[in-house]
Amino acid sequence: MAGVWKRDGTVAVTNGNKKVTGTGTTFADTKNGVAKGHLFCITSGTSVDFYEVDYVVSNTELYLVQAYRGTTATGKAYEVITTFSDSVPEFARRLTATLSAYQQQSDAFQALLTSTATTIEVTAPDGTKQTLIPWKRVTSEGEGQAARAKTEADKAQAAASLAVNVVRDAAMPLPDVWAPLSDSLRLLTGHGREVKVGDDVVGRYVTLARATAGWFFDKNGTLRQAAVNEPRFEMEGILVEGPSTNLHKFSWFDGTNRADQVPYNLNYTAMADPGFSFTVGRFSRDATVATHTFVNRGVAAAAGAYCACALVKDAGAGSSEVWLRDQISSNNYSRVNLNFQTGQFSHAMAGNFTQCSGGAIKKDNGWWLVWAAGTIPADATLQTQVYVKNSAAEAGSDAEAILCAFTQIEAASFPSSYIHTNGTASTRAADYPQLPTDRNIPTKPFTLSYQLNVPWLGKTAPNIAPRAFSIIGGASGSSIENSVYADGGFGAFGGISGALAKVNAFTNRSIVVCVVSDAGLTAHVGGLKAVGSQGLNRPCGPTICLGGQLSGSTRHLYGHIRDLKIWHFEASDAQIKPLR
Repeated sequence: MAGVWKRDGTVAVTNGNKKVTGTGTTFADTKNGVAKGHLFCITSGTSVDFYEVDYVVSNTELYLVQAYRGTTATGKAYEVITTFSDSVPEFARRLTATLSAYQQQSDAFQALLTSTATTIEVTAPDGTKQTLIPWKRVTSEGEGQAARAKTEADKAQAAASLAVNVVRDAAMPLPDVWAPLSDSLRLLTGHGREVKVGDDVVGRYVTLARATAGWFFDKNGTLRQAAVNEPRFEMEGILVEGPSTNLHKFSWFDGTNRADQVPYNLNYTAMADPGFSFTVGRFSRDATVATHTFVNRGVAAAAGAYCACALVKDAGAGSSEVWLRDQISSNNYSRVNLNFQTGQFSHAMAGNFTQCSGGAIKKDNGWWLVWAAGTIPADATLQTQVYVKNSAAEAGSDAEAILCAFTQIEAASFPSSYIHTNGTASTRAADYPQLPTDRNIPTKPFTLSYQLNVPWLGKTAPNIAPRAFSIIGGASGSSIENSVYADGGFGAFGGISGALAKVNAFTNRSIVVCVVSDAGLTAHVGGLKAVGSQGLNRPCGPTICLGGQLSGSTRHLYGHIRDLKIWHFEASDAQIKPLR
């Protein structure tokens, strides 16, 4: 069993000197240290000398009461009788050590609570040193964090309040006039043609006038005919068009009445298709020759713009072409080639055709409307040619075929909806969706918005002639007129003349907003505002006519309108921007 006396390390002593120097010693240890009156023992030769300790300087230095009598030496073993087991001095020593340890911890705790220094160093019970942050600094930084947190919270609250204000300021109330025009003419709000049960008005409607039947692709993708005055609702909204004539005498294929169709080296059969109420033609290449086309016989045409189109579908050919050709010379044409597999098309022109353009618009169930347009400078005989085209130049087989539902040629620079002919040229009348001005358009400022779609826009060459249309007008004149340009530009007019600055933000299904104030008219497209304004003559005419004028035939929309809304106040820019 190890003893309880102190004997760690070694000492150096000098004859006649009271100083004892230790190496690896712990004279000042608080748990088992050396104190005044302790007995210092050291072996000198064969005898053991005893000396009384006077005082301790440090762990490695103490002084004796008597001078050292032995031989000067270093590295000598020693003992200091510091205690005896279960003695009163031993208890006192342990009590002193304990109190000293508690005092040390108390001093460290007081320093942690009261020190203003950046850091303080404290000694752990095991003797290791720890650097700590005083509590005053902790609370000071905490207060700073709290202040910063409050600042950020105030900022967040201000931002939230701003957001609430932005939402509130941008919110538009229920429109005074609202016509969705997505699948019916019914008005959700506003005044129109009334339907009554007894004396009760159960519905109000937009009035539609069209003097002839009209064909359109319904929401199931089926090409069908609408009766006189029946609206035509397609996926993009209500279809609104000006008048047009199909100059081809026979536009479809029944296997017998093919007076206008002249196949060249093609196999031809008429067949039923579930998407049509009439038969369609199947044209395939002859297996022995490479020439493969059918032609609608020529129609006499005065100088001007013309557009030829055909509704075609791949039946193994890979691609097709639609040509608008001057029959006088095979080198005069406007032509579009469509690749069914990739959906890509290309356009070319030659000869005396000018202002040429063309495109391909994909319909449902694999059908494509392919069209070519151009302007001829003098009277000519025009014909529509549709090619069954394969990438290989050699003769094909019956598997290389296309289906063609109809062909059409119009005096226009882009195609309109199908016009059915059966032995003579036929005309489709213009659409006139109408609302009364009374109670729908106030004499004070108002805001009008609608969604606009122009099928041919963006699918043509940039030199196609622009089309203008009136969104509000009457038999006595127009109050607001909007114009859409072939390059996607948009303009607004106050009255028939006086164009507002052009807006280049128009895309299909853009939201168009017109704000009429006491200062005049401003236009917005896709949330962008036109520069400048235009004076406006009011009051309006007696009738709101969507997409055209009640008189004349040159300023009609050829496209779709939906979600017409009118508010009886001047909307702010913040309210207009979300309308897109």
